[in-house]
Parts: sequence; structure tokens; C-alpha cells
Amino acid sequence: MNNLREIKGRLRSIRKNKQILSAMKMVSAVKLRRIQAVVQVSRPYAQRLEALVQTLLDLPEGRALQHPLLLRRSVHRILWVVISTDRGLCGSLNTNLFRFIQQALRERAGAKSAVALLLIGRKAGDFFKRAQAKAADFRIEQAYPLAEAQAEMIVRQVCDLYRKGQVDQVDLFYAQCKSTLQQIPAKVPLLPVAPSTRPAGGLQRSEERRVGKECRSRWSPY
Repeated sequence: MNNLREIKGRLRSIRKNKQILSAMKMVSAVKLRRIQAVVQVSRPYAQRLEALVQTLLDLPEGRALQHPLLLRRSVHRILWVVISTDRGLCGSLNTNLFRFIQQALRERAGAKSAVALLLIGRKAGDFFKRAQAKAADFRIEQAYPLAEAQAEMIVRQVCDLYRKGQVDQVDLFYAQCKSTLQQIPAKVPLLPVAPSTRPAGGLQRSEERRVGKECRSRWSPY
């Protein structure tokens, strides 16, 4: 009798857990769709901005831009900006990203240039604290939602470090979401700003030409 009562109690507990997990799944799906909508809406602006920057970088030598963020110098100090999540329950997103960064650090073992990490997101801070990796003097504990003021502070701090010569190269590490179930760790060079080495498709080349023509007609003094 006691065994039957215990089994019934466990079944009730399992049903309640199932209801809780189902509710969590629904909430997560709504949040995911909301974030995906924001990313999809902002993507054309990012592509347009990238096309504009590439057009300005491709100007002839006599009209080339002169800017501190374009200046290349010998690399002795490197800053890696790492973007992670604040919470778990996101599969292998953070795990694969951190393994990718650790592998990159191992490959640099013995290199003359030193690497510091700018950590954005609570999970990155917790992980690299345990890994005893060298961190930058500041970091952002909460990655989402990231306030506009915080984003401006990150950009300002990174650019100031580069202008003052405290870092010679800045790279971005993040998890690139190919789909809901597939996130690929990615490394993107940020500073110094350089022409893209990725092969451009027909649509991207036409967009760059269109943006370049618009820029020359509006802002070129020639």
C-alpha cells in the first residue's frame, strides 16, 4: 500500500514538472522569436553600414582615409572581446564558444604578443575566472538586454585603448547562430579596420557600388 502511494506521488510530481517545463518552453520560444525579429530587422542596416565602410576603404591611394583606427602597427598587445549569455539552458552555445577561445589561446602559447579578454555576459566572466585567463580592466556582467549607454561605453573604451596604443589588435568572439539548433563559434577582426577578405556575392557587390556612388555624389569634394 505504501509503495502504491509512493508511486502515485511520484507520478503527480512528474506531471507537475512536465507542466512547468512546458510553460518554460513556451516562454523561451516567445523570447527567441522576439530576439530573432530584432536581429532580422537590424541586419539590413548592418549590411548597409558594412558596404559603406568597404567603399570608403577601397578609395584610391591619393584619396585614402587617414584615421587612427585604420593605422596598422606591430602587434604586441591583443584584446579579445568575448560575448556570451547571462544564463544557461542554451545547449552547447557557451561551451563551444569557450572551447574555441581556449583552443585559440593554446595556439598562441609562446607568442610574443599578450592577449587580454574583455568579457561581456555573466557566463564568460564565471568561466574565465575559473580558467584564470587574463581579463581586461573592465567588463560587462549582463549581456542582455544591453543598454545603448553600455554599448557606447564598450565601443568608446575599445577605441580609446587602440588610439592610445595600449592594444594593437582587437578581435571579437561570439556564437554565430545559423539556426535554432546550430550555433557556430566565430572570430571577427575589429581593429584595425581593414577591407573585408570575404568573397562578395553579386548582390553585395552591387550594393557596395550603389552605396559608393551615393557617398561620392553626396560627400566627395572632387
